Amino acid sequence: MDYSSLTLLPMLTNAIKYRRGKKRGSDVRNTFIRSKDYLQRIELDEIYFFTKEKYKVVGIMKNNKIELSTSLYNINQLISDNISFFRCHKSYIININKIEAISKFGNKTYNIKFRGIKDMAYITEKSLKILKEKSLIL
Repeated sequence: MDYSSLTLLPMLTNAIKYRRGKKRGSDVRNTFIRSKDYLQRIELDEIYFFTKEKYKVVGIMKNNKIELSTSLYNINQLISDNISFFRCHKSYIININKIEAISKFGNKTYNIKFRGIKDMAYITEKSLKILKEKSLIL
């Protein structure tokens, strides 16, 4: 898998906040990231989940991992209008449309398996209850 060292573009963050103020309930479907001399557009639908790795946030995609110099809190604020993403654990924000299965892992923790990738995420029992209330999970 390819690792790219990337940072969020601060002016884009402000533009998204401005857009949210103008259009309530709108989804932020894509964003731009900066890497040295160029900008790259990333569609959020391609992200399976965000996690923390060695003081960086990593966006996990099917064939790529993108490092972001920001926090999960900031990512969560940026994409909070996007109903596809859910903060399920202190170290994970998941794309609920990519979930294949959720299985018991520990006392109050569950594994999330995603369609098409081997990487897994964790969800707490408390967050699973919230996810059940917001989704059609039986």
